Amino acid sequence: MDAQLAELARVAEGGQECPRIKVIAGGVLYRGTPSPSSTMFELVDVAATQEFDANKRVWLRKPDATEVEAEKERYLGAFRLALTPEAETPTALTLAPCELFPLAGGDGLELVAVRVPLDAVSGWWILDGNRIAARGGWFVGATLPVGQP
Repeated sequence: MDAQLAELARVAEGGQECPRIKVIAGGVLYRGTPSPSSTMFELVDVAATQEFDANKRVWLRKPDATEVEAEKERYLGAFRLALTPEAETPTALTLAPCELFPLAGGDGLELVAVRVPLDAVSGWWILDGNRIAARGGWFVGATLPVGQP
């Protein structure tokens, strides 16, 4: 684990404002702002509530107010149970907001927050870089004559 990244996670967890960073972990480029884990918990709670409210008619056949509230508490309870405050020494970096891009190419994903395990990070940086255009490919093989001898 990179000591400077771990210190950045600790500083962010303390609520100090941090610069937007780029992190590579597990074949994904993450681009976001280091934030306290509590920020993710608050944002996920709000987003999960909105998701539940938007979909409650699909999930519940003929909902009455009591049934809706009970189901919402069960639904949100799973999020709240999983999202407990970070230990004194962070094991993950919370990025909020965050964009994810697969290194293999394809569409990215915009999230309100994400947590990246510190021991999964293979590289990180702060400043933007300059694009380097891809150059021609490689050829490995042999040329064999075809035809009659």
